Amino acid sequence: MGRAWYGATAAGPAGIFPLAPDEIRLWRLAVGHLPTETLMAVLPPEEQTQCRHLHFGTGRWLLRQVLGGLLGRSPRSLRLAFTAAGKPYLPHSPLRFNLTHSRSLVLLAVTAAGEVGIDVEWSGRPTAIARLARRFFDDGEQQWLAQHGAADFWAMWTCKEARAKLRGESLGSHLGFSTVPIVRGWRMGQTTVTVDGDTFEALTPWPDYVAVLAW
Repeated sequence: MGRAWYGATAAGPAGIFPLAPDEIRLWRLAVGHLPTETLMAVLPPEEQTQCRHLHFGTGRWLLRQVLGGLLGRSPRSLRLAFTAAGKPYLPHSPLRFNLTHSRSLVLLAVTAAGEVGIDVEWSGRPTAIARLARRFFDDGEQQWLAQHGAADFWAMWTCKEARAKLRGESLGSHLGFSTVPIVRGWRMGQTTVTVDGDTFEALTPWPDYVAVLAW
């Protein structure tokens, strides 16, 4: 049984109740599901200027509504800060979170148990998989794709992205990380796979989307 996903309407997101100590809670929201006026009402002025990019506006609206609801604070009053690598966080809060988007879907992961990373990709996007694999995957990963087909490409790619986001680092610093042990474990029926202290879980947030959660 997979993880539960919470959604949102213009009235606010579902799933607003206290987090268990080791819980990672997930939300998903379609880009364009909410009118721009609804997004603008929650975003502070410095974020409203970027709201024309619907992925940004939808993600920040969802983030602010969820964090505000969980903390009992006004969503618009939350003041985000950023690490040197650009990862947002909420100072003086126990909550850790990560946002991701692809095509028409925004995902949010929130936890009080430590850092978290999440990435999603639309698998229907035309992509020169073989060329990208030669450029960004190590020999073992390329051999795995040759044996098992290109279907695992997006799972392997999102693993790298989710790990980089978990650690608050650039994707380039994680391209050398081999994802073969992770996808092998998933194929063997493991729900989660831990490599080098990081745990990875494959998610299916919507048909034709591939996502990975890392913590």
